[in-house]
Amino acid sequence: MISPQQDIYNTVYGVCDKLSDVYEKAPPKGTPYPFIWLGQTELLPDRNKSVIFANVIQTIRFYAKDTQRGTISQLMFDVENALRELKETDQSYIDLVRPNTTVLGEVDGNDNLYHGILEVEFRVY
Repeated sequence: MISPQQDIYNTVYGVCDKLSDVYEKAPPKGTPYPFIWLGQTELLPDRNKSVIFANVIQTIRFYAKDTQRGTISQLMFDVENALRELKETDQSYIDLVRPNTTVLGEVDGNDNLYHGILEVEFRVY
């Protein structure tokens, strides 16, 4: 059995990997856009003596060129919808209780980019 935090990370990675290139750490320079970078994972456990209940928040980061605003919005929407449909992982039942999306402009060297952030909170039981 793995932790609920790792279980959600693995599940989210699998969903993202079906929709775009996904990285667990900063990709090498020159990586083509758009891509997904899985960010931090937070575990908010409930106290219980015999069963693991928790909320897990996973941050998913999206990067695209400044000419790909529609592309990044659609990709974020597709990932969110795919995660909404999930009801279980390999070891737990889950429910997406709160998605939160933000799209920011960002400058990386001489490149203007869009940086999308999708935070998803799952109830794990």
